[in-house]
Amino acid sequence: MADEQRLIDYTVPPLAYVDPAHILLFGTSAGAGVNVLASALVARQADGVFYADRNVAGNHTLQVRNYDASGAAASRLVLATGSPNSYVIFDAVNGSYRSISNGAGIAPAYDYADQHYFMTRAGVLQMSLPDTSNAIFGAGALWVASNKLVVQHDGSNGYIRAQTGGLYLGSGGANRWGINDATFYPILDNTYALCWAGARATQVFAATGTINTSDEREKDWRGAPNDAELRAARRIAGEIGVYRWLDAVAAKGDKARLHIGVRAQRVWAIMAEEGLVDPIGADGRPGETPYAFLCWDEWGDVWEDEYEDVTVSHPVLVGEKVSSVLGADGKPIREPVFKDQEQKSRVATGNKVLVTAAGNRFGLRVDQLALFLIAAQEQRLAALEAA
Repeated sequence: MADEQRLIDYTVPPLAYVDPAHILLFGTSAGAGVNVLASALVARQADGVFYADRNVAGNHTLQVRNYDASGAAASRLVLATGSPNSYVIFDAVNGSYRSISNGAGIAPAYDYADQHYFMTRAGVLQMSLPDTSNAIFGAGALWVASNKLVVQHDGSNGYIRAQTGGLYLGSGGANRWGINDATFYPILDNTYALCWAGARATQVFAATGTINTSDEREKDWRGAPNDAELRAARRIAGEIGVYRWLDAVAAKGDKARLHIGVRAQRVWAIMAEEGLVDPIGADGRPGETPYAFLCWDEWGDVWEDEYEDVTVSHPVLVGEKVSSVLGADGKPIREPVFKDQEQKSRVATGNKVLVTAAGNRFGLRVDQLALFLIAAQEQRLAALEAA
């Protein structure tokens, strides 16, 4: 005889029926539909849970259920296994909260307001991908390629290093500079410069002097200086004097240090008077010169993105609290507990700042100029000795 509260007569092995508790069950072909514990699929009206396993008491192979019966959490879809502490949560309202629990009531990976967080089993934040700075933050360091590259900050200093092999720096999709255990070097020979006229280093410290290529096989040798060059060199030697840099005087006053040298514009003018180079124009720009010891560089304004320091507050999942609502296993449902955590970050303002104003600058290759002057001195000594 059929039970009036069932849709299907359970006197024969049913495959689907609704029991008195308004639970839709899908049984097995062996008549398991009569026995709730043997049901293969279960749908409960009371808490909106759908199970796919052998019973409704717990230890479910798969659960698809509403995380809560009321409130904001009611919109969340939970895929759970075993207990409510092992779950995947999707927020159906605005997608602001998605997580994967580790079975201990703490989500080691979750999204909140388009930010992504990765936790330890104890709930300690290890890495986050915030949308405010487009950066990756780890617990002390970011390790790449099976710990072969580390980007780290110890609270005082920052580090970028390769754990094995060399480290390469590049731009435009190509490597430009390399670092190995002994050398910092350009990838291409005689291609890249260190610094430029508008962005100079203050000083270079070295244990020995620089080595400049002087291989005769790489030179188109012209020979000794001509008479005009020797005259210019003798005149330039007379220009050697003592001076102080103006920026040093502005910063140090009378304590600014003294230097020995010449003025590049006077050297250029002497070379022009001897007919060796084009003169400096009325606008202060020099003409053409075949001599590499005479230098002049010009640059335009250099702009960079402006950044500001901001403090971003974002929720961090620190645990769970027990709800008053009972789950399908008869135990209280646990709800996630968040704590606001502040994190300092630098974000672009959308503005540009001028870091180097347009300008130009004269310069000298002093080593070559010194040899130029030595050649004139040698000519004078030879003339005196011959007299």
